Amino acid sequence: MKKLYLMKFLKTIILVLISQVSIYSQVIANQPPEYIICDDNNDGFGTFNLDLQTEQIIGAQDPLLLEVLYFVTLSDAYVNISPIPDPIEFVNMTAYQQEIFARVSDISNLSNFATTNFSIGLINCQDVGEDDDGVSDSDEDLNNNGNLGDDDTDLDGIPNYLDDDDDDDGILTIDEDYNLNGDPTDDDTDNSGVADYLEANVALSVNGLDLDLFKVFPNPALDKLFIQGLSKPTKISVYNVLGRLVLSKITSSEVDVDNLQSGIYIIKIVEEQREVVRKFIIN
Repeated sequence: MKKLYLMKFLKTIILVLISQVSIYSQVIANQPPEYIICDDNNDGFGTFNLDLQTEQIIGAQDPLLLEVLYFVTLSDAYVNISPIPDPIEFVNMTAYQQEIFARVSDISNLSNFATTNFSIGLINCQDVGEDDDGVSDSDEDLNNNGNLGDDDTDLDGIPNYLDDDDDDDGILTIDEDYNLNGDPTDDDTDNSGVADYLEANVALSVNGLDLDLFKVFPNPALDKLFIQGLSKPTKISVYNVLGRLVLSKITSSEVDVDNLQSGIYIIKIVEEQREVVRKFIIN
């Protein structure tokens, strides 16, 4: 009798402890990367499967214990009203770019929740690539999920479709076209099944290649960006992570960037027959 009572008592204690763990286990909502698709109709609108972001938002948490809903405003996400009814086929409501808010809730206690946000956007996909690396934008979707924003081979925070050196080996993607047919995607010199421009351990020398043709500094920048190596006043173009031109000017040494918001940018420098694309950060 005493043994049975003791077992019931221990079971009660265990249930209380489990409930306490549940109460104090705060839900986390990780911020996923931007969700970028090709604008096939060139009208600024497209269909997004927002559920593609769910796995990254949940992270290491148990998906069976959580509910993830998507909203068009932060206030709706906080009070849990008017979730997007069909997140699998969501059509953006503002042209080209829109902010989406996600709410992650404990299904056993909906008051235990967290929110995060991410941008969805459309770009006019180019055959030579938004980053002029010789790889078409559509081919930069390596996981074939329709989202260009979550493919980042070298994990440098720059999605491949905006990265001119996808494997961060110091050789530009376009210069890893070793068979010189204009297509870096079919070069696999080590027969690994992975194109050379996606493998950092494959970096062959290329005649005439100058990796330090231009130097852009400081990086990160605050209000000015200096360019070393220009022989004369040269046109430079600065693009945001969505591939939109945000600054263009002619300079021989420096660029004022104090009017740009904090974030990651791409600078393109063209001087006669020489062209370089570099990424930089503004704090």
